[in-house]
Amino acid sequence: MSWEIGLGGRFAVTRDGQKLGSPPTRLTAVLFCALVQQNGEWMSRSEIGDKLYPDSDPESKKTALRQTLSRMRHWLGDEVLRTSNGCVRIAIEKCLVNISLKDGSPARYAQIAPGFDHPWMDELRAHWSPVSQQQPRTRFQDLTHSVLRLGRQDPSMGRGLLVASSELFDHISTKDLSEMLTATAPKRGREPLAAEHLMLRSAHAFRSLAIQRAQDLGFQAWQMANQKKQVPLAATMASWLMFFATEMGDRVQSRHWLNYIDNAGAPENSKLLSINALMCFHWNWGDFGEAERHVQQGLKVIHSHSRRDQIHFFTNSSAFYSEGRQYRAAEDCLRQAESLIIPDLDLDAATGIQHAQTKLFPNIGRPEEALKIGEELATACKSLENPIHGLYASEAEARALAIIGRTRESAQAWDRLIARRAAVGSKPTTRLKRLRASC
Repeated sequence: MSWEIGLGGRFAVTRDGQKLGSPPTRLTAVLFCALVQQNGEWMSRSEIGDKLYPDSDPESKKTALRQTLSRMRHWLGDEVLRTSNGCVRIAIEKCLVNISLKDGSPARYAQIAPGFDHPWMDELRAHWSPVSQQQPRTRFQDLTHSVLRLGRQDPSMGRGLLVASSELFDHISTKDLSEMLTATAPKRGREPLAAEHLMLRSAHAFRSLAIQRAQDLGFQAWQMANQKKQVPLAATMASWLMFFATEMGDRVQSRHWLNYIDNAGAPENSKLLSINALMCFHWNWGDFGEAERHVQQGLKVIHSHSRRDQIHFFTNSSAFYSEGRQYRAAEDCLRQAESLIIPDLDLDAATGIQHAQTKLFPNIGRPEEALKIGEELATACKSLENPIHGLYASEAEARALAIIGRTRESAQAWDRLIARRAAVGSKPTTRLKRLRASC
């Protein structure tokens, strides 16, 4: 009996050439993938229960696992799922696990078994994700190893080191982040730094283009921060939730978080992030005047915030001014961002610079250069495992192609971009619709 399990871009299981139906539940799929990764080795029920139901009490775990195993047995057949002496395994002798997309390219983190989000699946995705051909982040391997070592010995201590190092997130690979987040995960919400850990998981999901997952985790972090009266953390998470909702094209949710921020205000240490989020909201929904007002607010407080937040604010402001045809202001913001970059360190931030360049250059007589930078940006996003910036690269490519007169290729690029956004549940905002119409 031969099996093929397709995980790239979709989830599909084939036995002797016959495709099985969809797994009966999300947790059934997660457990199936975990057992496949074991290559036929036994796993104890207690270990499975801890992984699959981390927030449940022991008795609830046992009951829930019995139900999941029953559903899996009905789905796969008695001869495949084996249980003995409190252990479980899948008896699959010949099995091909296919992590490729339809075009043959390897699926990256967020493209593996999409739709089955779970902390255990995050760990499995990290195991199956291809390693980048480039190794630009090796200088932070000591941090990764320290967090993992501490996390396995004492998750609370490992979590403390990870949260304290969160400013370095942009410099660490998606796979390493996933492993660190898994190793330091709290089992209960009342554990130290549980809300901060949820926020980091949310940011990781967003970077991986699992935007809906990012929203769900972010909302949990916001709720937990409010319950614990962690006002600065709640304000920071509200700003990120507005970013996420805007990326999803969800105006209602975006407006909800805008109202929350307006009413609650933002502490000093997260004020620039809040202003950046408000600017992006108004920009994406077509209110350029209000967006510029927030840019001017940001310029008044920017120097009291971290270098990373300053770079993000300046690159977003440059892109905004380019679309608003205020090219001198766009150039000024771009120069400010470039002056803050540390070469060979700010790899992810450098992609933000490239994105701003691709927005500006077509409008100041440099469209061919913009197209070249867009191609470099797309390549960088793949090697850096940052698909969210890959979306912005596609947008810039479509715009540059239109400006140099390659309208048919521009239309095709727009179609690909909208399809990629639709695949993760994202709808076009007013800004995207206007840009596409102008091409």
